Amino acid sequence: MASPSACSFAPRFIDALVDDVGSSPTKYVVVAAVSAAVLLIRWALTPSVDSREPPVMKPTIPIIGHIINMLTQQGEFHVNFFLSQTRQKHSKAHPMPIATLPLANKKLYLITSPAIMASAMRSKNLTFEPFELEFGQAVAGVTHAEFQVIPGLLHPFVKSMSAAMVGDHLHRMNASALQYIGAQLNAIDAGRPLEVENLYLWVRDLVTMATTEALYGEHNPWREGRGIEKQDIWDFDDGMMLIVTKLFPALFARKALAGRRRIQKALGAYYAAKHDLSPDTAKVVQNRAAILREHGVAGALMGKFEIGLPHVAVMNTAPTLFWLIAQLASRPDLLTRLRASLAPLITASTTPSPSCGRTITISLSTLETTAPLLVACHRESLRHISAQVVMRRVIADTVVTDGAGASYLLTAGADVHMAGSVTHNLPSLWSWSGSTTTSAAGAVDVMGAFVPDLFLEAEAEAKDGGGDESARKMRRAGYVPFGGGKHLCPGRNFAFAEIVGLMVALVVGYDITDGDGAVPALPRAAKVELAHGIRVPEREGAGTRVEIGRRAGWEDVEWVFVA
Repeated sequence: MASPSACSFAPRFIDALVDDVGSSPTKYVVVAAVSAAVLLIRWALTPSVDSREPPVMKPTIPIIGHIINMLTQQGEFHVNFFLSQTRQKHSKAHPMPIATLPLANKKLYLITSPAIMASAMRSKNLTFEPFELEFGQAVAGVTHAEFQVIPGLLHPFVKSMSAAMVGDHLHRMNASALQYIGAQLNAIDAGRPLEVENLYLWVRDLVTMATTEALYGEHNPWREGRGIEKQDIWDFDDGMMLIVTKLFPALFARKALAGRRRIQKALGAYYAAKHDLSPDTAKVVQNRAAILREHGVAGALMGKFEIGLPHVAVMNTAPTLFWLIAQLASRPDLLTRLRASLAPLITASTTPSPSCGRTITISLSTLETTAPLLVACHRESLRHISAQVVMRRVIADTVVTDGAGASYLLTAGADVHMAGSVTHNLPSLWSWSGSTTTSAAGAVDVMGAFVPDLFLEAEAEAKDGGGDESARKMRRAGYVPFGGGKHLCPGRNFAFAEIVGLMVALVVGYDITDGDGAVPALPRAAKVELAHGIRVPEREGAGTRVEIGRRAGWEDVEWVFVA
């Protein structure tokens, strides 16, 4: 039974509260107004979610928690989120396939299931084009009025690029790029190794020049004395995140903006002189220039718009090539296997040379079939270092499925992220029996290992009709270093030939040591930015000093590449 004092407490408290409100009503009005405002803001900044949408994963910090994590963790955000939710909500055997992430008053769907990714990429209601329009003006640094012509050019640009990156047009680009690369390799004298202070920066410069030579021909603006430094495009790339998000680039990305100005000025002069009409200019450059001129864009403004082409052509190719070199140079046993596997290709390609001992001619169009282990190494390296986030905007309500009965509603206006950095490391996706090589026996954990046999085994099973076809489909759906669906990277075949063609010569004809004659150590990767699809080494490759010298017995070789 309650005491008399307890029973009388409530009336006394209410009387006191009424007296206090009467004596100072303003205080309570302010508290009530602030509370109502907080509730109203939270309601306004919380997107509505249909019960058919993917499960909602709320941030630790209300409203803005996911945004803060994305800005601070950058390209690591998706992996970190996936792992944290897996530990908290799911077992490793049944990871979360898709989630709704509230971002203030917007929604982001994060997909980590290969099956749902495949369903999303097939949908016509998911597109990348809004991002091209939203970021394009900032990337080019043009005014709103100048940019108005671009929305009408997206489809012609895509169509022209697709037509220019196949067949003879592609072969010409490949041959041009590898002609430059071959000259650099052939210039290394026997007994005098090339001393490279920073392998990553050396590869960057090599790819920048080889690619721009293939694009722009004899009037290449990147040639010495024409107004552009090789570093300019990488300064621009380093500041890309600040530029596209408009986070005070004038203060924090000055080198990037200066590099952009020099590149755009030189490209403007190139197009004003109509060097794109030269016969040795790549068809992709000619097509894009023709479309711009048809829409009244010329000269300096064309140079502004076209900064995106050389940037996308080199930004992922250079680090991809660097990591493949670093992976193979640090694995002597794998190098031995590679050299043995390439022996038939080299033997069939060797002819006497009047200027030196032998000429070895590498046919770029047959590398898929003549260098299967090297191609598998390239794909496995991409699995490790690709941090590709496939981004799409939902333009109309649509439903995606996992192929096993579960379906999820995606609502118009929301963004979709499909995280390759997650799917490239799913244990359920990347299992290997060890059956394709004698170097290992039994199943292995491939998550931290470099196992090109993953791809050799899959190819062999597909060819023979063995194995699990549904598992191979899921692996293909989850392997997205070049994006996917209708927005698959149009330059992937050019990059492939550039990288694998060089590696044939480098693996067979050269030794790479750390400068003391030892096997180079594999560098650590830096935290990747959200705007980048490929990881780069820590400290821009500082500490990756190597020597590249001709192998014994291969001193007299001249390397030639043909399409």
